[in-house]
Amino acid sequence: MDRDRACDPKRLNALSQFQIMDSESEKEFDDIVKLAAEYTECPIAYISFVDDKRSWFKARIGIDVNEVSMEHSFCAQYTGVDPYLLINDIDSKSEYKNFPILKQYPNLKFYAGIPIITVDGYMLGFLSVMDNKSREISDVQLKFMGLLRDQVLNLLRLNLKAINIEKLRQESARKSVHLRNLFNYSIDGVMIFDSDFKVIEWNPVLENIFQIKSVDATGKMFLDLIFDGQQAREFEKNVETFMAGGYKTQGNVVFEQSGKDRAGNIKYLSIGVSSFIGQRGQYFPCFISDRTEYISAQKEIANQKRFYETVINNIPTDIVVFDRNHRYVFVNPEGIKNPELRAFAIGKDDIEYAKHLNRSIEPALQRRKFFNEAIETKHQIGWEESAYGLDGQSYTKLRRFFPIVDENNEVNLVIGYGLDISDRKRLEEEQKSLMEKLSYQNLQLSDFCNIISHNLRAPLVSMTMLTEFIHTAEDQEEQKLLVSKLDPVLNSLNETFDELVNSLQIQQDTKIPVEKNDLHDSIQRVLNAMDFDILHNNVKFEFEIESTPIISFPVKYMNSILQNLISNAIKYRSLERDPIIKISSKKFEDEIELYVSDNGLGIDINRYKDQIFKIGKIFHRHPNAKGFGLFMTKAQVEAMGGKIEIDSKINEGTTFKITFIDQQI
Repeated sequence: MDRDRACDPKRLNALSQFQIMDSESEKEFDDIVKLAAEYTECPIAYISFVDDKRSWFKARIGIDVNEVSMEHSFCAQYTGVDPYLLINDIDSKSEYKNFPILKQYPNLKFYAGIPIITVDGYMLGFLSVMDNKSREISDVQLKFMGLLRDQVLNLLRLNLKAINIEKLRQESARKSVHLRNLFNYSIDGVMIFDSDFKVIEWNPVLENIFQIKSVDATGKMFLDLIFDGQQAREFEKNVETFMAGGYKTQGNVVFEQSGKDRAGNIKYLSIGVSSFIGQRGQYFPCFISDRTEYISAQKEIANQKRFYETVINNIPTDIVVFDRNHRYVFVNPEGIKNPELRAFAIGKDDIEYAKHLNRSIEPALQRRKFFNEAIETKHQIGWEESAYGLDGQSYTKLRRFFPIVDENNEVNLVIGYGLDISDRKRLEEEQKSLMEKLSYQNLQLSDFCNIISHNLRAPLVSMTMLTEFIHTAEDQEEQKLLVSKLDPVLNSLNETFDELVNSLQIQQDTKIPVEKNDLHDSIQRVLNAMDFDILHNNVKFEFEIESTPIISFPVKYMNSILQNLISNAIKYRSLERDPIIKISSKKFEDEIELYVSDNGLGIDINRYKDQIFKIGKIFHRHPNAKGFGLFMTKAQVEAMGGKIEIDSKINEGTTFKITFIDQQI
């Protein structure tokens, strides 16, 4: 059998349905191989079944092999032309010399096999015999093997029948369990009674409804279990009406009726009855829903309706119901206090009501616009409405329209309410003013702490370095030179400290003091403080400042911004070239743009785009990096309404652009 025939899906499906591959050993198959070996006078006999990969031995005698690959099985050589496969002298056939089974049993010389073929013509395997000598096999022996092969097929058919019977049994059991589950776990109570009204089945739901166990209900008269005399007669009458229509036909009757549980409590029931003919007569499935809670809920709803109407009519808030044409359907007394005017408004719209009162219709037109928006969007619409009352006092009301959508997604009613928030608005204004003052105080304190921790660091580092150099200097002239370098650093430190102290004395105002900054002076002041760093790192500066470089901006912020940007340019310089820092400015109407560029390490914009100005973010390793300078710089720029932007390329440099607004010089 070639590979295409072996892999034929139809053949494999035919083999699969018998579930024979890798099955347990069976005496019937073992007896067949014993008979085959005995009658053919061969020491070896086996029954094998073939899938798309292997020939598996179901039963065997005289050989200790469980399976062989399909390519190395004798049945693979079967062409289907002859009714059997016969190899009288295996040694004379070169195509078998590499078969693993012949290497394991090198004395095997003879093979005879009868194919096991279904009635549909699909070959499943072989009944085979083998001998240790070259020989012939008689026609009678081959015929006997054919009979044994037929017995194999009979066993397979019997097994298949048993498999199918088991499947039917399992399916029947599954359906039985399914039906029983439907019965036991039905949402409704389910009962089956016979023509004498005796209970045949009683599910757990009925146990809960009537507090009667199934064992206590089965075999009892259904009418006596849950009905009194009059209720039982009503039930019998309903069933008789149903039967008069022909119980043999598929149909049912549903009716409402009261009953009682075991304790005598009234139950409001919805009962559905149908019928069917069984082996022992007619039976009536009965479906019972307990509507007691529903009926009680309906009564409760009616009570709640009266309660809420009382609440709505006494609530100190305008409550109004409109139809979809903006006409009043309901108004509570708070909405219109005068009973006569309240009665007049029903059926009128807001404009008609305003005209009736000789008032301006502008508020009504505004409300009509919001009303139409609520109708169109089917969403809540809210707004604040300010006006003057009859007493001349101003008031503010928070108004809302709530569209009510029906089952067709259409708005048929709109609920409106108005809440007087005049006192709240006044309180909000007072709170807003207070919060602005508190916010400014917090900003001042935050600025003071941040600038102390950051801006004083650079001059202190310079002083530390100069001190170390003074201690290590051996030449007096060199020490004098280094000491002289301390003066501008100390002066800058003193100026910064004075500015910070002065910042605490600023009046508690919501506006940060703005002064005229000469950009040349501001830059020079920062460079003086950083003189040692500049000389030590051989920093070159290029300036392109416009002729009138006056910027209106808080001085402490200006110094801090320049300090941060220049110190960062030096700190993150490239070691491959001398650092160059370019500072330039441009004037545009009422704005001034300041640029600070360097040729340093640069920042990976694509990677850190959203993190550059966040606090604590560091993009290069440096012992003095704190991740605070750019955060503070951005905060100071934006505090005055300005904007800071960055453009950078790795190992080429960085440019910061700061836009100062309101610069009418």
